[in-house]
Amino acid sequence: MKLEKKSHTLKSWGSIPVGSTLVPVRWIVLWLGFAGWLGMTLISTGPEGITAFAFNMSLLIGLILISCFTRSIPLRTVFMMFFAGGAAMGLALLIEKIFLIGFLVPARSTLVPFIEELVKLAPIAYFLWRARRFSQYTFGLTDMLIIGAAVGAGFGVVNDAFLHESRQWHHQIQWLPTADLVHSSFLVVGHAVWTALVSVMLGIALLLRQRKQIAATVAVAGFAWVVYDHYASLNFNSINAFVANSVRLVTARGNVSVFLFLAAVAGSVLFDVWLIMKWSLKASQFRLPRRREMSEGLAGLWEFLLDRRRMAYANFRRHALPDDPNASMALAIVSQSLINYHSPPKMARILEAMSSDGTIQFVTDQLSDEDIDGQPLTTTKLRLPEHYQLVSRISIGGMGAIYKGRHKGTNAMVAIKILHPHVAAKENNLQRFEREAQAASKLKHPNLVVVHDYGVTPDEVPYLVMELIEGKTLRDEFSQGVLAPQRFFQIFQQVCDALDHAHRKGVIHRDIKPSNILLTKSDEGNDFVKVVDFGIAKVVASQDLGSQELTQTGDLIGSPLYMSPEQCMGEALDARTDIYSLGCVMYEAITGQPPLTAENAVKTIFKHINVRPEPISAVRPDIRLPVPVEQMIFKTLEKDPRNRFASMADLRQAINQCRTAMSL
Repeated sequence: MKLEKKSHTLKSWGSIPVGSTLVPVRWIVLWLGFAGWLGMTLISTGPEGITAFAFNMSLLIGLILISCFTRSIPLRTVFMMFFAGGAAMGLALLIEKIFLIGFLVPARSTLVPFIEELVKLAPIAYFLWRARRFSQYTFGLTDMLIIGAAVGAGFGVVNDAFLHESRQWHHQIQWLPTADLVHSSFLVVGHAVWTALVSVMLGIALLLRQRKQIAATVAVAGFAWVVYDHYASLNFNSINAFVANSVRLVTARGNVSVFLFLAAVAGSVLFDVWLIMKWSLKASQFRLPRRREMSEGLAGLWEFLLDRRRMAYANFRRHALPDDPNASMALAIVSQSLINYHSPPKMARILEAMSSDGTIQFVTDQLSDEDIDGQPLTTTKLRLPEHYQLVSRISIGGMGAIYKGRHKGTNAMVAIKILHPHVAAKENNLQRFEREAQAASKLKHPNLVVVHDYGVTPDEVPYLVMELIEGKTLRDEFSQGVLAPQRFFQIFQQVCDALDHAHRKGVIHRDIKPSNILLTKSDEGNDFVKVVDFGIAKVVASQDLGSQELTQTGDLIGSPLYMSPEQCMGEALDARTDIYSLGCVMYEAITGQPPLTAENAVKTIFKHINVRPEPISAVRPDIRLPVPVEQMIFKTLEKDPRNRFASMADLRQAINQCRTAMSL
C-alpha cells in the first residue's frame, strides 16, 4: 500500500500533450521555476547578472565536455542541480540575515563560509540519499565533480551577480572564468570550484565506504579545506594581521585551490576511464546495437553509451562492496537495461515468462513463439538428406523445432533439431547451433544424448540428428510431487556421472534444469537418465578443470531459476557453475520449489547473487531430511565457487556417502 500511494503521488501532477508526446506537469513547473529564478536575478543585477551566468555556465559546460567520455548522469540532472544551487543561495541569504544583528556582525566573516558551504551540500546530500538504492552505484567521480560544480555554479550566479554590482570582475586565469582576482593580490576560485572539490572528495568517500573511518576523514578534509579557502577569501585583508598573513600563506594567496581543482578534474577523468576499461562486462549482449536495432535514433544510442558506463561503475562497486545487495541489484538492472536496447518488446515478453523454468538467453537472437516481421516460425519445406524422413513434429519454439524422424536405411527413429531459416540467418544463432553439435559430438556417455549427424540443408537450414529419447522430463516428475529418497539418489548419481564425463571432455553445460534431465526406463525398469540440450554449452580447450574458463565474455545466458551467481553476473565460468545449477535442481526435488524465486528475472538473479536459500527443514518441516544431505545440497549452493565441490566426481561421492548412510 505504501508503494502504491507513493506511485500515485508521483503521478498525481499529471501530464499535458505537447505535440505527439505527453509532458509531466511537474517538469513544466520545474522549468517555470528555473526561468523565474534566473529571470529575477538577471532583471535585478543587469549586465553583472548576465556576466555571472555566462561565466558559471561556461565553466560547467567545459567540465561536461571534458568528461564526455566518462560522464554517466544525464544533462537534465546537471541542470536540476544547477537550479538547486540557485535555490540554496536563497536559503543561505535567509540564514545569513541573522548576522545583521549588531552583536553578531563580527562573527559574520567567520561563520558565513561554513554556512554557505554547508547549505550548498544540502541538495547534493539529498540527491545522493534519493539515489542510495540504485543510481548512487552508477556514478563515476566525474559525475560527482559535475554535480558539485553545477550546484556551486547555480549558487554562484546569484552570489557573483550581486557581489560584482559594486566590484569589478578581474580574471587571472581565462579557463577558470569563475575566479576573481581581488585587489590584484588574492585569487578567489568561486563557488563552482569549491563545491566541485567537496563533491569529488565526497565521491571518493563513497568509494571507500567499507572503510568508514578513512571515508569520513576524506569527506571531512574536503569540506574543511573549502570552508577554510572560502574563509580566506573574506579575510585576506583582515585588520587582524595574524589572520590575514596566515590565510595568505596557507592558501598561497588562493592559488592552492586552483591546483587542487586541476588535480580533481584530471584524477576523476583518468580514474573513471580506468574503471570503464577495467570493469565493463565484455558480453556480446553489451555491444553497440546496430542502427536497425535502435528505435530511438542518436538519442537512444547516447543513452546506451551512458548505460555502458553505469554498468562499469556498478560492476566496480559490486566487487568493492560484496556485502551490499544494492550494488549487485544496480548492476543487474543496468545490465538488463542495456540488453533491452537491442529489442525491448522481446525482452519484456521473456521477463514476463519467468513463471516457468524456461531458458532465458539474453541475446537479440531469442525470438518469441509469435511471428516476427511477418516471417512464419514454422518450416514448411525442409530438404534433409534423402536417408532421413520426417514423421511428426515434437515441439516448436522461437529458435527452431524438433521433429521425430526415421533413418530410412536402418529404420531407426531419431530426433531432428533444426533452426528456423530466418533465425539461422543471424550469425550468433548459427554459431550457437554449431556449438551444440561440437559439444555433443565430443561426448560419448550412456547418460548423454548421442548426436548421429549434423549438417546444413540446401536451403541453408542447420539440422542436428540425435538419439530419440522417449520419456518424461524431471520437470514432469516434479509436477507429480517430490522425489522419493531412492529415486533421488539414483537419478542424481547418473546426472553427476554424465556431467563429470562432459567436464572431463572440456564441455560445460550451463543450462542444467529439470526440463533438461530426461527419464526413461532401463531394462530393469529403473529410472535411466539422459541429460539433454547442450545448445548453450561451451567447449573449452583445456582439459584442466582447475583452470578451465567457460567464457571470457561473460554471456548472460541460462535459466535464471537455476543460474549460478557468477553466471548471473556474466563473469568467467568453470565447471562449478553446473554444480550450483544441479544443487538448485536437487533442492527442488526435495522441497518441490526452486531454492530462490522472485517475480521476474532481474529479481531472481539478484537473489542468486545475494540471498541464501531457506533451510530445507524450514521449507518442508514435514520431511525428516538427514543433516548430511542438507549440508551436501547447501555446499553446492555456495555463492563463492571455491566453497562448492571441486568437481562433479566429488559431488557424486558425497551423494554416495549420503545414500550409504541412509542404507538405500
